[in-house]
Amino acid sequence: MKRVRLLYLTYNENLVGSGILRVQVRKMLESLTRLEGVEAIRLVSFISARLKSRQQVAFDQLAKVLSAQGIDLKLRLMPVATAWGWPAMLLMQPFCSGVLTHDIKEFRPTVVHSRGYAAGWLLDKASKSLHVPHVFDPRGSYPEEMVKNGQWSENGPSYRNWKTIEARLIRDSAVTVGVTPLFRDEFRHRGAPRSVFIPNRCDLASFPEPEVRISSREPLMVFTGEMDSNWYAPEFVGKHFLHLSQVVPALKLLVVTRKDPAFIREGFRKAGVPDDAWKSKGVRPEEVPEVLASASLGLMVQDYDNSWPVKFAEYLAAGIPVVLNRREESLMSSIVEKERLGVVVEADRPQTYAAILDVLDDLPAYRQRCRDFAVKHLGIELTAKQYLRLYRSVVGA
Repeated sequence: MKRVRLLYLTYNENLVGSGILRVQVRKMLESLTRLEGVEAIRLVSFISARLKSRQQVAFDQLAKVLSAQGIDLKLRLMPVATAWGWPAMLLMQPFCSGVLTHDIKEFRPTVVHSRGYAAGWLLDKASKSLHVPHVFDPRGSYPEEMVKNGQWSENGPSYRNWKTIEARLIRDSAVTVGVTPLFRDEFRHRGAPRSVFIPNRCDLASFPEPEVRISSREPLMVFTGEMDSNWYAPEFVGKHFLHLSQVVPALKLLVVTRKDPAFIREGFRKAGVPDDAWKSKGVRPEEVPEVLASASLGLMVQDYDNSWPVKFAEYLAAGIPVVLNRREESLMSSIVEKERLGVVVEADRPQTYAAILDVLDDLPAYRQRCRDFAVKHLGIELTAKQYLRLYRSVVGA
């Protein structure tokens, strides 16, 4: 059986400091190296000269660690400032295509994999000209998300140009990956030759077995992640917490985020959340499992049906029942209800929040169910196996 040689591309991402890169990409690639059928992996990342100069020592150390695990790290400098947005992508593609053409010729991959729209755009021309199958994996910062965030307008040039780039990538790639079944189906509808569903998962080894004797009398709810978009805005998070605290007055909220506490406080006050009912904490990605271990509940807010953030896997891996708002076509909503992993609430129906009492009354059973579901379905090793099957299928191995 032909062994896979993978070239994996990221763009403008801090492989040392970024939580996503450290807990998602690196863990997945490390898992991939342990699977039979993988010959070699090269991780290529386009970064700014400023970032490289500031963290050169850390990058050198990372390269040694990855090399010991069988991953060849190559850092490539970007020729223009990323602050230019999508115009930078248009200007950089000819230069980056040349760099990637050299990488492909030197490394001789059987398949290339781009993470995100920018990486996909930069890799498109080189992979196509050298006839190497391209797996396009547009996780995060979808054009529609940028519109929902208020950063772009549907009638503006950024959105229109990014949708044009998206259409080309979907058409040119051998496979387009969807983080939810709805995205998978949308990509197929838009002309993808093939599209598959691969959800966000997590490194289960980082999460110890949950402590089932967590107190339900003074429960702690946790919310992890950024709070700078419309659906993760403090007002929305605060609104859900306020409904829950009316059912469970002793409930406290811990916001695990790098966002300025003053920004969060302003939004929570608008939602009517008292200052003494919550606190915020900034942690490194490696510290998230420890923080989650002390929580009774995990809060999620989904503003659209195509939602599957990493925190869903992390909450369940930590044995934390999930509280999330209903979206009719959301896979997460249906899983939480069907598998009894928490509560699905509706902001315009306050009575739905009362179901949280049943969860707290039977917390040990909920915690074990959450952990069991994560072990069965949400380990990063499953993602690596899924990708390996995908790579083999596109190269005919």
